Amino acid sequence: MQNKITIISVTLNAKSDLIKTIGSVQNQTYRNFEHIIKDAYSKDGTREINFSDFDNTFFYCNHDQGIYDGMNKAFRFAKGNLIMFLNAGDTLFDENVLNLINNKFLENPLCSCLIGYTAQINYQNLSNFKLLGYGWPYRKLPFVQFPHPSFILRNDVAKKLQPLFDPFLSIASDYKQQLILRKRNLFKPVFLDSVITIMPIGGKSTESMTSYIMGFLEVCKLSFGL
Repeated sequence: MQNKITIISVTLNAKSDLIKTIGSVQNQTYRNFEHIIKDAYSKDGTREINFSDFDNTFFYCNHDQGIYDGMNKAFRFAKGNLIMFLNAGDTLFDENVLNLINNKFLENPLCSCLIGYTAQINYQNLSNFKLLGYGWPYRKLPFVQFPHPSFILRNDVAKKLQPLFDPFLSIASDYKQQLILRKRNLFKPVFLDSVITIMPIGGKSTESMTSYIMGFLEVCKLSFGL
């Protein structure tokens, strides 16, 4: 039996980054996937890409109120039983990633989610990178935040969260999702000891010290408010 894996990419005016993301998905040896690309009316040529050239790729364009609202809207189109989010610029680590994910879920039918590693890379200085999700804190600390590009959730569990992401948060909605899963006893992870995704430094929560501080404050508020 194979799992159908839905990969969701949300984008706005990031054509060159999106093409990298699409390429990493198209290179996968595991072919039972769908790639949902949700655009918010980009003006950089994204909408002129011929998405029919790519296998199992579906393009939707509608307005949203930000990245998390865009993720929620894209999720409504998901038909796979496994869900992962890979935004424009993020890439799958190698061509065997989806195969590893499928096999791990088949070996662990009672798990609700899979967690792997994300390599956060500065492409201007490749020696400057972080391996998110790796190390004892991620296995031992009770409320640690896992890297969302390498956090794969079963669709039936995701549907129990309404909304899947809080669209009113600007940075920490993925962490809120993980906290809610814990609170509702839906957090039953299996860990994959592999790098799943590559995320360039410069994402929404890594682009500046101000973003770090805003994210920290949102996390603190969530931790005490849930």
